[in-house]
Amino acid sequence: MGDDLKKIMEDLGTSKKCKRALEDWQIKALE
Repeated sequence: MGDDLKKIMEDLGTSKKCKRALEDWQIKALE
């Protein structure tokens, strides 16, 4: 259970980083 939860949290952290990178890229593309 603990390992699964840890993996889910890591996946969420990764998707948040990807989303932020995507948003940064979109902002740069608009400039």
